Amino acid sequence: MASPDRNQPGEERHEEDHFPIIGIAGPIASGKETVAQILKDNFGIARFVISDNLKRLAAAQGIKPPYSRDLLRDISLKLTDQSGPGANIQLTHEIIQTQRALIKMQGATIDGIRHKGEAEELKAIPASLLIAVTAPQQLRYERALHREQEEDETFYDRFIKRDNIELAEIEPIFELADVVINNTGTPEDLERQVIEFFIEKTSVF
Repeated sequence: MASPDRNQPGEERHEEDHFPIIGIAGPIASGKETVAQILKDNFGIARFVISDNLKRLAAAQGIKPPYSRDLLRDISLKLTDQSGPGANIQLTHEIIQTQRALIKMQGATIDGIRHKGEAEELKAIPASLLIAVTAPQQLRYERALHREQEEDETFYDRFIKRDNIELAEIEPIFELADVVINNTGTPEDLERQVIEFFIEKTSVF
């Protein structure tokens, strides 16, 4: 019996080959959530966030919110140690498949890809795309500061330290990305770039 994941000559393409899974990677405050929202608003692409899965795992361990970035990072490392470098993508993809049976969606984004192993796992999924979004560190710091509820004089040092650690993990992903968007312009510029990329790439699915 032929595998359902690989079509034989003359067969119709598997349904999965037409359902886009778009991974989104980028450093802090680069615009990942905005990219996902653009895809949702314009194409009906549902958003799934890796950190949401990690929060559910934390809750299952009896840990109560709020969940810090460091805590979620530790849970993610334990998960990948146990199940391999692509574990976060595998878990999110399973959730997407379950939700597809319940909710009509035209595709899905996986927001928060942070490691090269996750990017490689994503690229193995049929009809997958990887968007990397970035911006200069100072601009991202200003965006992150704007999101803070209260001004904190230690925020800059904490941001730079955390950002440099995460950048070292994320930058290798950019080599695997189908597009790298430098998000330094207006919201309209970002929306145009995302829409043009998505239409061009999904036209071949």
